[in-house]
Amino acid sequence: MEVEFLSSKTGEETCRYQGVLFHSIYNPKQEAKRFVDSLETVFTPKTVLIFEPALSYCQEFLKIRFPKAKLCAIRASDLFSKTDKLWDHVFYLNEINDAENQIFNVLGEENLSFCLFTAWPVSAKIFQKNYGRTVGIFKNLLQKSHSILATRSYFETRWILNSLNTAFFLEHTVYPLKKTKKPILICCSGPSLKPFLQNTALAKKFFIIAVSSAVLPLLENQIIPDLCVSTDGGFWAKKHVEILLKNQKIPIALACEGNAPSKILQNSPILPLGYIDGIETEITEFSGINTIKINRNGTVSGTALELALSLSDSPIYMAGLDLALQTGFQHTQNNALETGNAIKDCKNRTKETRIASSEFSNQKTSLKMYEDWFSSFNCQRNIFRIIDEPKNSLGKIKDISWENFLLKSKELPIISEGSIFKEKQFTRKISKIRIKLDSIFQSTDNFKSIFPLEYLQFTQAVSEELLVLHKQKLITKIENLKQKVERRFYV
Repeated sequence: MEVEFLSSKTGEETCRYQGVLFHSIYNPKQEAKRFVDSLETVFTPKTVLIFEPALSYCQEFLKIRFPKAKLCAIRASDLFSKTDKLWDHVFYLNEINDAENQIFNVLGEENLSFCLFTAWPVSAKIFQKNYGRTVGIFKNLLQKSHSILATRSYFETRWILNSLNTAFFLEHTVYPLKKTKKPILICCSGPSLKPFLQNTALAKKFFIIAVSSAVLPLLENQIIPDLCVSTDGGFWAKKHVEILLKNQKIPIALACEGNAPSKILQNSPILPLGYIDGIETEITEFSGINTIKINRNGTVSGTALELALSLSDSPIYMAGLDLALQTGFQHTQNNALETGNAIKDCKNRTKETRIASSEFSNQKTSLKMYEDWFSSFNCQRNIFRIIDEPKNSLGKIKDISWENFLLKSKELPIISEGSIFKEKQFTRKISKIRIKLDSIFQSTDNFKSIFPLEYLQFTQAVSEELLVLHKQKLITKIENLKQKVERRFYV
């Protein structure tokens, strides 16, 4: 592509492609100002994302109109890279295979949910194909961001109650950790875990980390994991760890906001995990519990991988990490949830009908999100997924067949080592938790963490009517949460 650069009547540079000017030949800056003034929005943008602004004359006026917004550009070409420094961030469509993930990783759901997306009009016509692609990307990002914020707002009440449960009932922690000399095998709950369940002798050669949904099939095949990982704050997560009431010596890496029965917290050794940005971590640590800081990611398997990297310098293997819809059961059997679901099977809704419907469920969106996270995971270590017929690729995480894995495993020695966990008691500060909660509920800064969607709707409202509406919704949510805390922990 050849672009002709020339001077406008006012002396500023302009350019032309196939007879079409990117900017005015008379006054490019005045043209850019009119463009920015014409933009319409019903909220105050946290981010402005513009498709191919060419020589970027509009940046100056976007900065004036939206002084607090992050200004970003999506380039369809590197012809105008000399103006990239004007923007907070620039994304290149022609240099990356996955622009959608890169934009999401840089901006995040909050910035994207209140993002003003636009295009320099001439660029949208000249780069029509890339513009169409960008529109599709932005629609996906917007949908994903709203979904994440809505989920966070929906579950935040549950997460805070779970963190209080942890603060009140947890008795034994295992912290700090020592590194293991064994290679690590992470057991997830996808159907491809099954070959490992049939080779139980392998368990002695590996330090086994099991995500909570994989614990039951492991135990039923006499494989005792060295560590269980549970991060989910939902009701069903509790079902997966209940089996450990019968195996109270297995350490559990539990997120502060994770859902676990009180008896588990009182009797099992717990490795407390705290999200860096979590108000739940603040609550838990105020009770005297030290946590291992972890990053938020899409799935408990991702947290298990991050823990594995800190526990061993050896290669890491992952089994049962299918991340794709399957024919039949979506998880290795037996599964704690299947036990409960099977009770409801009847003549009018058989087991076969229920299993078949799961193949067409909305799990596909979640699985794609998890797949994207692993695909973008950047690590220089050797990480292998053990799977015979992968339905996807996970970037730098290499696939290895079960046959090749078994051949490699034959060469591994059986290493005897003591526990890498050190049990520790802690000084509980229960009497101060209520004071801490009161300060949290009184601080408007914390509302963003507790109910992010409602808070952003309130702060980004552009009319008095919307401001009053969203403020009332936020106040109601906070009051309902305070009442739930009172009923559960202080009555």
